[in-house]
Amino acid sequence: MSVDKINVGVGFISSDVFTRVMDEFQKAKVPVVDCCAASLKVGDKIAERKMTYVFQLSPTASDIAKSVAAAVAESVKPAKVAMLNENTDSGRDFSKTAKEWFAAHAAKVEVVADEFVEHGATDMTPQMAKFKRLGAQAIIGEIYGSSAPILYEQWYELKVPAIIAHMGATAAAGSFIQENSKFMEHSIVNVRWWPAAYSPVSEPMMSAYKKKTGRDPTNFSVQAHDSALVAIDAIEKAGSLDVDKIAAVLSTTTFQTAWGDRKFTSLEQGHRMPIETVVAQVQGGKAVPIYPDTVAKSAGGAYKAVPPYAWDKK
Repeated sequence: MSVDKINVGVGFISSDVFTRVMDEFQKAKVPVVDCCAASLKVGDKIAERKMTYVFQLSPTASDIAKSVAAAVAESVKPAKVAMLNENTDSGRDFSKTAKEWFAAHAAKVEVVADEFVEHGATDMTPQMAKFKRLGAQAIIGEIYGSSAPILYEQWYELKVPAIIAHMGATAAAGSFIQENSKFMEHSIVNVRWWPAAYSPVSEPMMSAYKKKTGRDPTNFSVQAHDSALVAIDAIEKAGSLDVDKIAAVLSTTTFQTAWGDRKFTSLEQGHRMPIETVVAQVQGGKAVPIYPDTVAKSAGGAYKAVPPYAWDKK
C-alpha cells in the first residue's frame, strides 16, 4: 500500500486472512471493499474498532446460515437436525446462527448434535455414525475444500438417513456437483447467487463473464465484480481520490450491482451488506433453486422430498 500508493483495495476470499490484514488498510487510510470474507468477526471488528475505511460486501455467515436454516425448515420440515462444521471462525458462526434461527423460528426442531472437525479432515465417520444413531433428519453446515467430497462419500457409504444441507462455497460449484452427483442427489446447498435480473447490471455482467470464460459466473465471481464496481463507483461519486470522501460515499450510498441494489450498514452495525442468499437442491445432477420462493418460482424450481436418498438411486 505504501510502496505502490494504493488508493482503494478490493478482494480477500478468506475470513482468516482478511481479519489479520484489515487493520493495515485502516492504519494506512486506504478504503477496502471485502468481496468474499464471510465471517461475522469482520463486521464485529469494524464496529468495535471504528474502522471507517473497511467495508464487508460479502454475504456474511449469518446471511448464509439463516437462508439454509429457513430452506431446511420450509422444505425438509425436520423434527431433529445436526450441525457439522469446520472448527474455524466461519464454521462456528454458521453453527451459532443456524441454531439461533431454529430457536427463534422453529422452536420445535431439536438440535441433536453440534459437531466440529478440523479443516482438511479426512474422516467424518464418527460424526456420521452419531447423527445416524441420534435420528437427525438434516445435517447442516459447511465442510469445504478437499474435505467436501469426503463428507458426501462417507455419508453415502454409511447410508445416513438425513439430508445434507451445505452452506456452499466448494459444494456449490457446478463442477463439484457434476463430479460428485452420485453422492449429492437430493442434497441441499447454498449457491448464494443464482443467475437472474436483480438489476440492470446483472445481464451485462453475466453475458460478459460467460463470453470470457465459457461458463456462468459463480457467487464469488459476482461478489468480486460487485466489490470492484462499488469501489470504482465510490471514486466517481466522490469526484476525487480523497480517501475520506470515498469512505463517505461508501458509507451512505445505495449501489446498483449485479446482485441488486445494495447498501452498507452503518459503522455501528459493521459496514455489512445484508442479503438473502439462494438455496438449491441437487436434482438430476444439477442445482435447482428452492429458496427463496421468488427465485425458485422464476427458475421453475421446487423441493423434491427424500427418501429416496442418493444411495437408493438405481
